[in-house]
Amino acid sequence: MPDELEVRGKKMVAADNPRRVLVVEDEAFIRLVLAAALEDEGFEVMTAANGREALGVLKQWQPDLIILDLWMPWMDGPTFLARQRSTREIADIPVIVLSANAAQIAQSETLQADAVLEKPFDLDILLKTADQLIQGRAVSAAR
Repeated sequence: MPDELEVRGKKMVAADNPRRVLVVEDEAFIRLVLAAALEDEGFEVMTAANGREALGVLKQWQPDLIILDLWMPWMDGPTFLARQRSTREIADIPVIVLSANAAQIAQSETLQADAVLEKPFDLDILLKTADQLIQGRAVSAAR
């Protein structure tokens, strides 16, 4: 029987080979649209409204990819990334950063993100990038 996990009132059942994504975005509409689009493509999705919530989710549920907004209340994207990259258990999870701020995108190399997409983003490009990063992580883990 598959493992069952309850996170924020949702029962999640571990599939044989899930592609798990954590969407960290403070704008509810964008968070819901991203989650729906990813679920339509077969991803298992959890969401968080800020970096603090995301760290809480990561204590119970490990995704294959994180999609992260930079400007958020409570804990912003750069602070979350610094904590994620310095925590051994979750440091290797690839991160796609989303930002509407061109200055932040220009500084993205210092953020240690695996990919950066500018808002508004093309959903097809986001999905392709997500698949590439997850496949790359799976190849690295198999070595």
